[in-house]
Amino acid sequence: MFALMILAAASSAAAAQTYAGLVPRPLKVMPGEGGVVMEKGLRICVSDGLESEGAWLCKHLENVFDFDMVLSDIPVPGGVSMRLVDGMESEAYRLTVSDAQVIIEASDPAGIFYGVQTFLQMMPPEVYGQRDMELTRWELDAVTVEDAPRYGYRGVMLDVSRTFYDADHVLRLLDWMAYHKLNRFHWHLADDNGWRIEIRKYPELTEKGAWRGDGEVSPAAYGQGHGRYGGYYTQKEIRQVVEYAAERHIEIIPEIDLPGHSRSLIGVMPEMACPVDVPYISVNGETDNVLCVAREENYRILRDIFKEIASLFPSEYIHIGGDEVDHTPWNNCPHCQALARELGLEGPQEIHSHFVYCVEDIIHGLGKKMAGWDEIV
Repeated sequence: MFALMILAAASSAAAAQTYAGLVPRPLKVMPGEGGVVMEKGLRICVSDGLESEGAWLCKHLENVFDFDMVLSDIPVPGGVSMRLVDGMESEAYRLTVSDAQVIIEASDPAGIFYGVQTFLQMMPPEVYGQRDMELTRWELDAVTVEDAPRYGYRGVMLDVSRTFYDADHVLRLLDWMAYHKLNRFHWHLADDNGWRIEIRKYPELTEKGAWRGDGEVSPAAYGQGHGRYGGYYTQKEIRQVVEYAAERHIEIIPEIDLPGHSRSLIGVMPEMACPVDVPYISVNGETDNVLCVAREENYRILRDIFKEIASLFPSEYIHIGGDEVDHTPWNNCPHCQALARELGLEGPQEIHSHFVYCVEDIIHGLGKKMAGWDEIV
C-alpha cells in the first residue's frame, strides 16, 4: 500500500502542468496539446512601446537559463512575442503557449506586463532571483490563459510612520506587488509617530519630526526602547521609488494624516495646535496631535507641503487621512469656536468638515483629487 501511495504521488507530480497554481486565478485557463521548448537562441520579440516589459522578462529569465536573452522586433519560432492588439479591456491580457511559440497580447502595456507575470509563474521559482540556475532548456505546457482584473484598484498600504522601512525595502515590496498584479501602493508617510518625507521648505519636519525617543519630538513607541528611532525619504529617493513603481504599472498614493494624527507635525511647529491647555487622549492613545482649524497660517503651511508632495507623485490622488480626531481642543479653543459662530458651524463634526473642505481646495488647486478615511464623509 505504501509503495502504491508513493507511486501515485510521483505520478501526480509528473502530471502537474506548468500552468497549475497561477496566482491570482485567471478568468480562463484552457489547456492545449503539446508545448514549447525554451532553449539557447530564445528571442523575446516586442512591439514598439513594450521595451520595458521585454527587458523585465529578459532580466527574470536570465536568472534560470545559462544563456542570455535576445530582444528582437522579429518573431521567431519557439520565441516569446509581446504585441498590442485592439479590443481588450484595460489591464486584460491573453497568453498563448503553443507548439510554435509564446504570445502575450493586450490592448495596453499594463496588460502585457500582467501577462508576463503569469508567464513567469510557469517557470521555476528561481526566476524571481532566489538563486541562480543554469538551465539549458525548459518546456512549457500548451495553454491559453485569458484574464482581466476583477477590481480596478488592487492595493497595498504601507505605514512607515510607526515602523520605518528604507527605500530598498520599499522597492522589494513593489516587486512583490508586481508579481501579484497589484497596481496601487498607498504610502502612509506622516502620522503621529514620524514624518517620513523631505519637505525642502520646512527641513525641520525631517530633522526633528522623523525621530522619536528620549529627548525627541515624539516619545518612544511600539516597543522600540528608549534609543533614537526613525528615518525619512529624501525627495531624490521618493522620485526613484515613484519611477520604479511606474515601470511596474503601480500608482503610488501618498498619505499625510490630518488634522488629527499630527503629533510629528505639531511637535515641530507647536503653534499649529489650538492655544489651549486642555488634556486629551485620542482613540489611538496620542496627545497633542490635533491641528487648529481656525488658524489661517496653518493652511498656508499645508499648501506649501502639499505643493511639494504634488510635484513628487504623479498620482491623481493625495490622501489626507482625516480620521480619529479628538474634538476636545476645538471645543475649548476660542478661535475655533469663534470661527464656528461666524460660519454657522454646528458642533465639532462641522468644524471637521470645514477643515476637510479647506484642504480639498488646496489639493484641487494643485491639480489633484483628495482621498481620506471614512470620517471625512
